[in-house]
Amino acid sequence: MTRLATRLLLLLLALDVVLAWLAMAGAVIFVERAWLALGGYAIPEASLAEHARQLAWVRGLQVVALGATAVGLAAWARRARPFRSGTPRWLLGGWGAAILAAIAIDVGVRALAALGRAPLAPGGPLPLYLLGEVLKIAALVVTMVVVWRVPAPAPPRL
Repeated sequence: MTRLATRLLLLLLALDVVLAWLAMAGAVIFVERAWLALGGYAIPEASLAEHARQLAWVRGLQVVALGATAVGLAAWARRARPFRSGTPRWLLGGWGAAILAAIAIDVGVRALAALGRAPLAPGGPLPLYLLGEVLKIAALVVTMVVVWRVPAPAPPRL
C-alpha cells in the first residue's frame, strides 16, 4: 500500500476509536440519566428518547466505519503481509486476542439483547457492553501500532 493509503487506514482506525469512545460514554450517560429519572429527578422522557436515538446513530456510524476499516485492513494485510514482516509475535498475538475478545463480547451482548436484555436497560448487561467497547478500543489501538510498524512493501516490478 502507498503511504497515503496507510495514512487513510490509520485515520479510519482513529475514527473507529473515537466512535467506540462516544458509544461507551453515551451509554454510560444514558443509563445515568435513566436511573436519575427513575429516582424521581425531573428528566423529560423525550430527552431520554432523543439521547437513545443519538446513541443508535453513533452505533450505526460505528458499524459503517468498522466495515470500511475491515475492507481497508484486508487490503493492507494482503499487500503488507504483517505476519512475514518481522513484527513481534507478542504484538500480533495481542492484536488477535483483543480482536477475538471484542467480537466474542459483542456477540454475547447481541445474544442477550435478542433474549430481551437490552444492554442499556436497567439491570441489563451494560458492564459487558462497556468491556466490549474497551476491548474494541484496545484492538483498534494495537491495530494502529501494527499498521504503523509494518513497513510498506516495495512496489511491484513491471
